[in-house]
Parts: sequence; structure tokens; C-alpha cells
Amino acid sequence: MVTDLRQREIARSGLRKFMREYIVVAIVAVNVLTFFLFGLDKWRARKGRWRVPEAHLLLLAAATGAVGAWCAVSTFRNKSRKVSFQLKLVLATAVNGLWIWLLLR
Repeated sequence: MVTDLRQREIARSGLRKFMREYIVVAIVAVNVLTFFLFGLDKWRARKGRWRVPEAHLLLLAAATGAVGAWCAVSTFRNKSRKVSFQLKLVLATAVNGLWIWLLLR
């Protein structure tokens, strides 16, 4: 009985490790997508075309993509003058931190 419990514990810890690795890969993918969409938004703005809605950009930032969002704002100078967007992005970053803490704890 003790060995059975130990085997279950080992299996559970292996699953946790696997899930953490999967979650980290997913977080990186969301950040890359967020960075790409901010760049696409800037490109479309320069061309005078339809832009990516702010709500989509902020949603991705809140959904673990805050690092990609801040890198994109810095790289593309996208939405960097708009104070209301910057404040919303700070809030999305806080939500992002909460999500990551909940996912990886």
C-alpha cells in the first residue's frame, strides 16, 4: 500500500513537471503572437488600413502576453503616446502576473 501511494506521488509530480513545461511553452507562444499583432497593428496604421482592435491587444497582454506587449510597444513605438492605453496595459500586466502565478504555483 505504501509503495502504491509512492508510485502515485511520483506519477503526479511527473505530470506537474510536464504541465509546467507545457504552460511555459504556451506562455512563450502567446508572447510571440502578442508581439506580432502589435507589429501588425503598427504596420497597418502606417499603411492607413484597418487596425487590430485595442481590446484584442489588451486581451492578449492580459492572457500571459504582457512581456510581448511591452517589447512591442518599445520596439515599434506602438501605442506609446496614448496614456489611456498605457494605463490599460499596466492593468493587463497585473492580470498577466496573477495568471502566471496561478498557473505555475
